[in-house]
Amino acid sequence: MEDFAGGEASFTVTLSGIILDPEKKKILIMRNPDGKKEWRFPQGILKAKTKIEDFLKRIFRKNLGCDIEIIGPVFSTILPERENSLHIHYLCEIVGRNGNVDKRTELKWISPDELKKYLGEFSESALEEYLTELV
Repeated sequence: MEDFAGGEASFTVTLSGIILDPEKKKILIMRNPDGKKEWRFPQGILKAKTKIEDFLKRIFRKNLGCDIEIIGPVFSTILPERENSLHIHYLCEIVGRNGNVDKRTELKWISPDELKKYLGEFSESALEEYLTELV
């Protein structure tokens, strides 16, 4: 993997999209179609020279069959056990559907207070507080 200067990777950047339904006060999470059993926000590892907006839109089209509008970054973290990995969460809104949801992808709408239950170690209390205030 290359870093953003074209050399050997010294860190990775993971981008995730948070879809919020303010009417139902729910957040969309998914199970990874790669066979892992963990719940997470739709996400992927950003490659060098890839535009953030294009990357996030591609993840949602491929895995969830929807088009999104990116509202903006809302939270970032470096987990102690993954100190060479920056994770940036973006708040997004669904603006259309193409119906091509990956059949291996399991989706679930949860309330912000359920984040810890489903995301476990990937759940951050500051992010939970922020999302609770939004809904």
